[in-house]
Amino acid sequence: MSPVLQSILFGTSALSVLVATSLLISHYRNPFKRESLNSIRITVYIGVVLHLCHSSEEALTGFHRRFPELLGLAPWPIGFFISFNLIWISIWLISLRYLAQHKIFVAAIWFLTLASLLNGLSHPAISLAVGGYFPGLYSSPLLAVLGIILLRQLRAGT
Repeated sequence: MSPVLQSILFGTSALSVLVATSLLISHYRNPFKRESLNSIRITVYIGVVLHLCHSSEEALTGFHRRFPELLGLAPWPIGFFISFNLIWISIWLISLRYLAQHKIFVAAIWFLTLASLLNGLSHPAISLAVGGYFPGLYSSPLLAVLGIILLRQLRAGT
């Protein structure tokens, strides 16, 4: 296996755990109440914009190099990093359209919630560990707030 592929698989493994967790949560929770869908959709639209800003900050400041290197791994190609983020943003937008129709789309929104919380906590923690700015730090507190709001909405909406 190539060092870059190893780096991608290992470096994104925490997100794989979040995907599995999101699938489990959405499987075992009740469907959304109709009256909660509009507020969840609005928050997810805001979340998509915040994740676009966060991904842009990360791309412009070298997250795709610095994070893997922090783990002793090969840097990720910028094309992979941008594609990965755009694919998730697309999944979240598509999920909004079909949110009330299937649990797989609900799982995508749970992933957005958990990923926002993870980003909101991990970027400041990594910055403290490295003793300075780490790519994604500035926008990460907004993602933490988004994650908390979505968590409350998702729990109340089912």
